[in-house]
Amino acid sequence: MMNTRALMELIVINVGYDLGAISQQVFTMLVIMAIFSTIITTPFLRAWLPRAGVQLTSPVPIPERSQNRLTTDYRPDQ
Repeated sequence: MMNTRALMELIVINVGYDLGAISQQVFTMLVIMAIFSTIITTPFLRAWLPRAGVQLTSPVPIPERSQNRLTTDYRPDQ
């Protein structure tokens, strides 16, 4: 899922291309840059923020894992 900054960037790039303000090569380069920067942002921030002293927390509590997580009592052949 793209963030709103990247989506806005793609809209502006498309408008510029439709108006003839940028060439096809520049359009392609800017689209690739928008997609790449969106993909790389989360892993980069997860690696950099703890080193900068920012503690990452989950917005939703993560339940503890259970040993019997994949086992069920359902047996269709009985």
